[in-house]
Amino acid sequence: MLSISNLDAIFTNARSHKGWLKKDITEQQINQIYDLLKFAPTSGNCCPARFTFIRSKKPKKDLNLYWIKETSIKL
Repeated sequence: MLSISNLDAIFTNARSHKGWLKKDITEQQINQIYDLLKFAPTSGNCCPARFTFIRSKKPKKDLNLYWIKETSIKL
């Protein structure tokens, strides 16, 4: 589980993040993050957001083909 201070850092005090750890997250962390994301405000409250969580290496590598060079380095 994420601590309250970690959740605040991500969702309350967050700014654009430009670096990532080469570390997997747990299913529990994904569920906790999604539980917060699903209540986030959207344009006109029409909930257009769709989320896909990709954890395995092959799909990440495949997606890299579609990203601009600067972004693909971060995946």
